[in-house]
Amino acid sequence: MDKFNVCKFPTTSTTNSIEIKSFVLEKNKTVIEQDKKLDSNFLFLVTIGQGKFVFNNKQKIDAKYGDLIFAFENDSLHCENVQNLEYSYVAFRGPRANELFDRFRISDLNRKFSEFDYLIPFWKDCLFFSAQNNADLVAESLILYTFSKLVAQKTDQQPLVEEMTKLANLNFSNPEFSLKTLADNLNYNEKYLSHLFKQNVKTGFVDYLRSLRIKNAIFLLDTGLDSIKNVAILSGFSDPLYISSVFKKEIGLSPKQYINKNKLDKT
Repeated sequence: MDKFNVCKFPTTSTTNSIEIKSFVLEKNKTVIEQDKKLDSNFLFLVTIGQGKFVFNNKQKIDAKYGDLIFAFENDSLHCENVQNLEYSYVAFRGPRANELFDRFRISDLNRKFSEFDYLIPFWKDCLFFSAQNNADLVAESLILYTFSKLVAQKTDQQPLVEEMTKLANLNFSNPEFSLKTLADNLNYNEKYLSHLFKQNVKTGFVDYLRSLRIKNAIFLLDTGLDSIKNVAILSGFSDPLYISSVFKKEIGLSPKQYINKNKLDKT
């Protein structure tokens, strides 16, 4: 395999479109691991291997073959846990870029998109066969084409939300089940799933999970189970004191008051 990077730096750019700064296939491990302040927006496509993209020394995004990852102007970025990692990227900026980010709701909470390995041959062709006098047009076309594929992927968001809902309903009784464990299981960024769920369900995932647990607690109490500790365990609450606090906030009564009310209603 060619050990050298491929870089194109366009010499022209239209004023009413995207300003392309560079178009690069990065193979140098030293460069990949070096922290740098970004002076443009970046669209990365992982072409080989895997690692972690670390943004602003705090947000860590798992990156593997076929992932698209966005970085934004003024982000700091380096990679760690690098395992034979190589990627291509386009550096770009301008009002049109910001319009695209707004249109596709791309932000620091939604910067990773998976299963785009089918774009790798196209990206490589664009990079290798562009010339200095047309690299800006080629790179701009590549960006717009890649964004168009994000539109197609958006139709796959609903199945992901449905899967989140399904897993929540199956696992709410496990006190260890949380948004984090769900994200780890689905191999998605936790903040992205939180944003996606709230966008589609109109409530936060944490609130949704708590609601499932409270509904199950009510069901158990209505069927005659009067041990608050057992109700807590069977409903996914690890602490009886916590279920009492949450229950009263949601229902207006503590579990004990709810039990007494049920007894009075039956007499």
